[in-house]
Amino acid sequence: MIQDFDDVDFENDASVNKILEKNRAFINYLIDLVNYNNFSKATNILKAIEKDGIHISIHKLRRLLAVANITKVENLRGDKFYKLNNSNRKLTLESKVETLVMSIRSNAVCVLIKTVPAGAQIIAKICDSTVKELEILGTVAGDDTVMLIPIDISKVSEIEEKVKQLFKI
Repeated sequence: MIQDFDDVDFENDASVNKILEKNRAFINYLIDLVNYNNFSKATNILKAIEKDGIHISIHKLRRLLAVANITKVENLRGDKFYKLNNSNRKLTLESKVETLVMSIRSNAVCVLIKTVPAGAQIIAKICDSTVKELEILGTVAGDDTVMLIPIDISKVSEIEEKVKQLFKI
């Protein structure tokens, strides 16, 4: 169930963090959806969401886009599309570690954790402190991405699940 937040103050970081926490799975889905597609209109996003069986109003979608920091960005040709805007996301001392993780994905050889800007280092440190439990050799971290290098690539899916449990996703 997607939380109703008609009375939320979007200028207040604590309010936004509460929405992120309660709607994390949907917001991660929304971020992936806009990152892998070029939606020029919010109604196109709404149609894609409805195809997946999720029915929300356009107003709630627009609020969720704001909370997820998804805005229209312009490409080199001047076309505008909805994408995750990493430049405005703030990491605060009140942020819970779990709220730093935006998504966790894997392929045949590694696990990638996408974080809010400046969140990758702390997430990498947490993963490095649990290398035995996660069965990884180590991590490589940038500003907003952590790559986990598995000991055995045949266990990538298991490692992805362990990481999702670790960060409560």
